[in-house]
Amino acid sequence: MNGRPIILAHADTRSGLAIGRSFARHGIDFISAVTDQKHFTCYSRDVRHRLSQVANPRIEPDRFVEQIMSLAESANAAAILPVTDPAVGSLNAARDRLPGQTCLMAPKPETTELVLDKDKNVRIAEKLGIPHPRTIEVESPAQIAAAAEELGYPVVLKRRSQQQLIPPEIDDFTVEIVYNAEELNNVANRLGKYDVVPQLQEFVVGEMHNICCFASQGKIIAAQEFVSVRRGKHEGITRKVVDVDSTRMRYAEKLLGAIRWEGVAGVSFVVNKERNLSWYLETNGRFWGSLQGSVNVGWDFPYWAYRYFLHNELPAPPTESVIGRVSCYHTADLVALITFLRGGPSPVTVGKTGKFAAIWQYLRAFGPGYESDVFRWSDPVPAMLDHFRLVGRYWNGFLRRLRHSDQG
Repeated sequence: MNGRPIILAHADTRSGLAIGRSFARHGIDFISAVTDQKHFTCYSRDVRHRLSQVANPRIEPDRFVEQIMSLAESANAAAILPVTDPAVGSLNAARDRLPGQTCLMAPKPETTELVLDKDKNVRIAEKLGIPHPRTIEVESPAQIAAAAEELGYPVVLKRRSQQQLIPPEIDDFTVEIVYNAEELNNVANRLGKYDVVPQLQEFVVGEMHNICCFASQGKIIAAQEFVSVRRGKHEGITRKVVDVDSTRMRYAEKLLGAIRWEGVAGVSFVVNKERNLSWYLETNGRFWGSLQGSVNVGWDFPYWAYRYFLHNELPAPPTESVIGRVSCYHTADLVALITFLRGGPSPVTVGKTGKFAAIWQYLRAFGPGYESDVFRWSDPVPAMLDHFRLVGRYWNGFLRRLRHSDQG
């Protein structure tokens, strides 16, 4: 675009790193607008040359928009690419304020709202006859306990909308699984203190599958499916590419077609193979956290988005089979392992595993046949920082417990 950069808005994420690396490989000029300049993404050789600090769109969306618009104008940006859900929502709401020739690489506001608002999204799936976990919309914190009893434990609490303003004190709330009334009460009290009302959903058991799509006017042009082999609290940490299932693909086509989606989307399902059931969970209307796993095998979604929104060019997926390829986010894998060894849930999504088997599974992911979300021999610093800071957090936690025991 004649030297005009792309602004990656709210790019201090794993997906922001994957986008930056993709753009750098293709020689596309970009600026990473980040909230936390100490995030490991900012130390990548492909990203660190051009950073701009902005407000957190989860907490200060208006200030975030002002800063991104100002940056776009001063840099004469060709486009703004929102990396996270809050960035998509806040920038789309201000689309009419875009500088002259700057493009927003996202669907229109009326379309993105149907994905960002979880209640509206579930109602669309219901209307289309797509199976999903039973969901209850509550209007106040006082209704949460009764809704949970109706669904039965365990129950899932979700943030209702990524455009929902969340105070910094509970910014970490996205999804919580509670197993009894006491746990529910703790979460409900925490959210109720800030008048935040969640969506409640039935907990269903099975493998987590994601269909990573690229659509044009609601028609899916490219689709890749992967299954989470191991999971952390909120994410798939080790994932394997599998054949796209025809039933789940049909559901994804109906959903994205109904809202005439444009660009990338991740459509999530829980699959119970014993019962031959697939439950639709949600659609994420932005790049997924494990994006690098797709790019690793030639499915370069960031570059496709660039070509589509700025050059009206449709993606051309590679024809070579990548079924069975595995990618891993090693830092989250280590967190899941430590949590399991300390008595927490198993990191495997189906079946059981012992402690020694879990340790071997973690170590095995550094060997042949596994590709990393973050580590690159040519760009090792982000992965090193990510691991070192995790070790630092655990060490500081150990010291705090030691001081408390001495005081006791």
